[in-house]
Amino acid sequence: MHTGTRTKARTRSVTAKVTPREEALLRKCSEEQGLTLSEWLRQVALQGAQTSPEARLLLSELLSLRMIVLRLNLDQIGGEEITEARLKEILDRAEASKLSLAEQRIQAFRSQSLIGLNGDASAEAAHDK
Repeated sequence: MHTGTRTKARTRSVTAKVTPREEALLRKCSEEQGLTLSEWLRQVALQGAQTSPEARLLLSELLSLRMIVLRLNLDQIGGEEITEARLKEILDRAEASKLSLAEQRIQAFRSQSLIGLNGDASAEAAHDK
């Protein structure tokens, strides 16, 4: 973690209210990466801003199709008849959850990606001292 002067002038602050439980989780994540909470949050926020709406849409549609195919296959394996009503139920469920599933996948991927950033962030922190 670093507290020295920075070569890049950061003059603005962005804040968010969190619960004590959320704060503990955020601190744990930043500590696991060897970063200050501020630096870790900055990296996560900037990564979040970089995912295009088109990429989110494509991922959500792909996950929706995956869910439909898997559910139909599981029903078939279980010997269930695929009726029009059952198909509509599967489609409605996939449609209702596809965006949140895409967001969950993006966040999970980013959390794992931050592990790889740890080396780069440590080098930058050492440089900034």
